[in-house]
Amino acid sequence: MPHCKVCGNPVSKTDTECRLCGAALKPGYKRGQTSNDYVPSPGSGSEGTTHEKDSPSRWETSAPYQAPKEESRVWSPQKIIAVVVAAAILLPIFAYFVSALIGAGPPSFILTTPTGQFMWVAHEDNRTIRGTFDDFDPDTRFSDCAYRVQIGAWTSSTEEVVANWYFNVTSPDYSMVVYFADLDMNGIIEAGDYCNISSMDVPLGLQCSIEILFEPTGGSICSTQFAFL
Repeated sequence: MPHCKVCGNPVSKTDTECRLCGAALKPGYKRGQTSNDYVPSPGSGSEGTTHEKDSPSRWETSAPYQAPKEESRVWSPQKIIAVVVAAAILLPIFAYFVSALIGAGPPSFILTTPTGQFMWVAHEDNRTIRGTFDDFDPDTRFSDCAYRVQIGAWTSSTEEVVANWYFNVTSPDYSMVVYFADLDMNGIIEAGDYCNISSMDVPLGLQCSIEILFEPTGGSICSTQFAFL
C-alpha cells in the first residue's frame, strides 16, 4: 500500500490527497479538489479525465471568502439627536437634586401659583417701607419669583427676585431701591423674610405698590400698596 510522502499515512491508489495531512498525492493536484475535478499535470499519465486540461476547477472559480464586516461604530445623526434631547431633559432634573442637597432649597416643580401674602407693611422711616412675608404654600424659592413696582401711574417691567440683593427701579421721573431679605439664607420665602423699598425722590403721599409673581406660571402671589410719609 502506498504511503503519503509527507506524513507517512497509508493511502490508496485512487486518493488524490492525504486524508491525514492533506498533502497532494498526484502531480498537478490542488488541495480541495474532488477526484472528478482533478486536472493532472502534463506527463503525469492521467490525461484521460472528463475535464480538459485548461478547464478551471470549482475551487478555483468560487468567490473568495470574505469575513463579515464588523458593524460600524460611527453614530448616526438620529442617535446623536436622541442623546442631545435626553441630556436637555435630564440635566435640569439633575441640577434640581444637586441644589436641594447643597442647601439652596428645593426648586419648585409646581404647576400652579403658590398662595402667600404680606403679613404687614410698616414704615421704617418716612422714606423706607418694609413688607414682611408670611409663609408661601407650598414652599417657594425666591428665585422662582419675580416682582414689579408701580409708582403713581407708571409700572416697572417684571424683574426676577434675588435674595439679599439691591435692585434699582427707575421711572422717567422717580427712582426706588428694592431689597429682598432671606433671613435663614435657605432660598425659601418664609414667615419673617421681608422686602424693603426706599426712595429719596418719590413725592410723599404718592400711591405706590409692589407685586410678587410666580415666574413658572406668571400668576400673582401677593401685592401691597404703600406711600411714603
